[in-house]
Amino acid sequence: MPRRRSGRCGMIRSTRRVQILAPASDPRHVFASRNGVPDPIPLTSYLMNRDVSDAGPQDRRLPTNARRLRGGGGCLFSVVAIVAIHLGWSPAVTAGEPSQRFLDALRQAGYFDMATAYLDRIDRYPGIDPQWRQSIDLERAQVFVDSALSARQADEQENAFRLAEEQLQAFIKKYPDHSRTSEARLQLGRLQLVRAGQLLAADPTPQQREQARSIYQDAAVTFDTITENLRDTLRDMRGQKIDAAKEPEKVAQRDRFRYEFLQAQLSSGDARLSAAKTYDDPSKQGSKLLERAESQFSELMDKYGDYVPGALAAVSRGQVQQVAGKFEAAKASYLEMLEQPEADPLREGKIKAITGLLQIATDESSTDFPVVLDRAKRIADSLRPNEVELPAVQDFRLALADAHLSKSKDESINATIRKRHVTDARRLLLAAEKVAGTHQAAVKERLAEIGIERSEIADVEIDTPASIDDAVLATRQILDQVETLSDEVQKLTAAKAPEDQIRNVQKALTTARTKGIEMLTQGLGLVDQSTDLNLVNDARQYLTYLLLQERRYRETAVVGSFAAYAAPGTEIGKTCGLWALSALQQLLVESGDDINDGLASQVRILGSYLTKTWPGDPQTAQAQGVMIRIALRKDKWDDAETLINELPDGPEKGAMKRLAGQVFFTESSKLRRDQQTEAADAMRQRSIGMLGDGLDAIVGKLVAPEAIAASLSLAKAQLRSDAPDDAVETLRHPVHGPITTVGKVNPPTESFLTDVYATELNALVALLKQDVGNLSRRQDLFKQIDAAMTNLRQSADKSGAKDRLTNTLFTLARDLRDDIESAAPNQRDGFITAFELFLQRIGATANDPDIIQWVAQESLTLGESLMQPGEQKATGRSLKLIQTASDALDKLAEKEAKPSAALRFQRGRANRLLGNYSAALDAFQSVLSETPQMLNAQVEAALTYEQWAGSIRPALAGKAYSAAMLGGRPGDDGKNTVWGWGKISSATSRSPKFRDTFFDARYHVALCRFLMGKATNNNRVIQQAIRDVTQVHAIYPDMGGPAQKKKFNALLKRIQTAAGVPAIGLEENK
Repeated sequence: MPRRRSGRCGMIRSTRRVQILAPASDPRHVFASRNGVPDPIPLTSYLMNRDVSDAGPQDRRLPTNARRLRGGGGCLFSVVAIVAIHLGWSPAVTAGEPSQRFLDALRQAGYFDMATAYLDRIDRYPGIDPQWRQSIDLERAQVFVDSALSARQADEQENAFRLAEEQLQAFIKKYPDHSRTSEARLQLGRLQLVRAGQLLAADPTPQQREQARSIYQDAAVTFDTITENLRDTLRDMRGQKIDAAKEPEKVAQRDRFRYEFLQAQLSSGDARLSAAKTYDDPSKQGSKLLERAESQFSELMDKYGDYVPGALAAVSRGQVQQVAGKFEAAKASYLEMLEQPEADPLREGKIKAITGLLQIATDESSTDFPVVLDRAKRIADSLRPNEVELPAVQDFRLALADAHLSKSKDESINATIRKRHVTDARRLLLAAEKVAGTHQAAVKERLAEIGIERSEIADVEIDTPASIDDAVLATRQILDQVETLSDEVQKLTAAKAPEDQIRNVQKALTTARTKGIEMLTQGLGLVDQSTDLNLVNDARQYLTYLLLQERRYRETAVVGSFAAYAAPGTEIGKTCGLWALSALQQLLVESGDDINDGLASQVRILGSYLTKTWPGDPQTAQAQGVMIRIALRKDKWDDAETLINELPDGPEKGAMKRLAGQVFFTESSKLRRDQQTEAADAMRQRSIGMLGDGLDAIVGKLVAPEAIAASLSLAKAQLRSDAPDDAVETLRHPVHGPITTVGKVNPPTESFLTDVYATELNALVALLKQDVGNLSRRQDLFKQIDAAMTNLRQSADKSGAKDRLTNTLFTLARDLRDDIESAAPNQRDGFITAFELFLQRIGATANDPDIIQWVAQESLTLGESLMQPGEQKATGRSLKLIQTASDALDKLAEKEAKPSAALRFQRGRANRLLGNYSAALDAFQSVLSETPQMLNAQVEAALTYEQWAGSIRPALAGKAYSAAMLGGRPGDDGKNTVWGWGKISSATSRSPKFRDTFFDARYHVALCRFLMGKATNNNRVIQQAIRDVTQVHAIYPDMGGPAQKKKFNALLKRIQTAAGVPAIGLEENK
């Protein structure tokens, strides 16, 4: 009987949006549809503030996060690639142009021939915007690009790209000064990169390599032309005063030009890197190209490092240096990329950076290999669902797998650990194998190295069925085999059998399922009008089941949905519909936070159909739950609440209310962080209502982990709504209270109890603030606080979350300090008392040295804050607090062989505030002899000299004031350990980061010189103090801001009065 071979591509193929895989040499260049590029966003959301003079405009905005191309078809095109990153075709036309909207709709629907015909006839239509009409060639080029991306055949794609290139060149030639010409050149450069990549597909000949190199270099010239033209344009625009409210189109144009300017520079360097890699020995033969690319990336980093392309240039420079063999320089560039702030547009760059570090470390077997491996493992664990299919991630997985395999061959480490490295490598390789791309050959090679051959599963042979009856009969036998093999896998896994044995059975199981899928696919193709419908439905049910088991979710959704619609009211129809719904859910999970609207629509339609066709069925009622979850994930709060209210009363409705309440509370926290106070309060109240209803719906005394998680969210929401008594009541609720259920219900997460006790402690401290004057109530609260502290400490120890304990205490202290600062006069004393009592209680019960030191530091800070302005030595209430802190710090120091620098620094502060100046300087000297650059210690030491001078007789004060200005306490090298105010000002003068410290130091230089002149009765010194102030004013007229300038002015008037000259202050000394 004839046999048919079936690949793993599957039986159902999408004809839309085929992904074409990129050669490893060119992983950056992209195409994305016009609607894929979002509005520019402020760069300051991610990076620092720096001026970009060449780019011109001052508001830093950059297009980011364009949609990434997705799709099947990996079996059709396995060699050429267009990989979508967050930059794409830049929108330049008005969204309100009807012709544009109609054209976009045609392109998005895949009607490319119709779109081309529409553009060909555009001259026949009246009322078309003249400027848009001039862009017809550019629009036609975009249609051809989209057509190429959706092409099923390589020759169709090649022709579409060629036509697109012709249209772009025609537009550039016809309109060299058009506002969209740079956009056209940018797209032309990208087309050139793709054409070059096509030549390098598979195993290119020397001639193809040479041709590709020439095209890459042409692309680089194209990008260079864009850069130079836009540099002049942006420089001209910089001088224009553009009113954003009146001229939004000019603002949009400026933002687009800036984006194109920066992206062209990045693409130019990438093109030269790709050109160099076409040589057999890139480091030698392509050295000039690499040097030029490295220079371009360095300039982009230096000048535009605060923009996303400038930040990403670090990883591109690292790739250039790696190809050139400059491994140390490459590592430095990659590390610079990794040290960038955590921001979505930089995540892919960071993945590429750690990939490069892994490759270098693995090849060199360097001493930093363990550190790199550990960092890479953390990045692998943090990958997001929407990132797992990126080509850069597959390269990363392959590099990390190579690192693990390298460690597995290290005979110097334990055999168990080596085996674990093999397991980790296998997991990474199997994950990469599921994603189509040019990495597939390398992945299969590594899998074969560890004993996994994939070809046996990739191709199966079956006996072609003669009819649907034969197919169903054969599949039933296969299903028996599948069940037997599934049971065997479970038994072997439970028995911890050798991995090779388990793997062989899993391979047989996958092969059996694949045979069943192919058998049913062919059998269903033989159905005609005479076929028994029940038999057809059986075949569809079997096929849906096998596809779901093989995790072929898209095909499961298609077949299962069809079966559900074809067999309404039947058990088979319901089962297939639920399987399809499960598959769609899984696809939504894999899509991460960026929910696909098409998938969401399918779930909504199928879910509604299931609930209406099988009303009252508890299984189909779950479909409503799926739709609720989708609405919540898409931030459609009203839709979610409507769907919840439509549910019949019962456990499912209560569970959905608890889920929605937790989501609402999380959203309220986000709004609060964004300082949208009113919206945050409204959302929080909404969450309290939803959570309360959901928790009240619990029947009986048995609760699930999700219920106690909801209860904790409710307590947090109540606490944030200034209802700590309600929060405590919720935490201790007899049915669902997280504290009441300890030991009865498994906590949802390992650190859950730590979170619970931290929330309880917060609530109890809030109650303490309210009842600070009630002695009996206060004593009762202290007992509860002690218990909460003990539970928090124990749970933190068990879960390894000791940082959570410290962070909780820090947060409580910060909130209490904020309350003191913002309290009304009649409340302030009560808050101070609450803070004192809180610190005393923690200090009395704590054994952890870090916590004791923290309590001392907080007492010290609180005591200092209570001192009156101008008061240098603590008295009264502040003296008591600071003395308590000092005693605690001294006891800690006695227990340590060598007290930490932080502990010694705090002891110095305490002694200064107590007036023990010599002891304070001893402490600061011990710190500064080890770390002279510790600026806060230098400031404290200089202030100690200054205050000491004011407390001793005039005959000795002059020397102390001099030390405050010029430094003191010489070290072994003869240099002063304490810098003094003069050197502090010099060290901070050039750094904007230390601007306040600089002006404060200059103020104290003038103050010390003035006081020294008075103490020594030296008018010449007092005159110099006047010049100290006026010189600062001459160089820095703003003098650090209004507050600092006011201080300088007041000081100058004091000095002028003492010098016997008119006290005119700063205004006459401009």
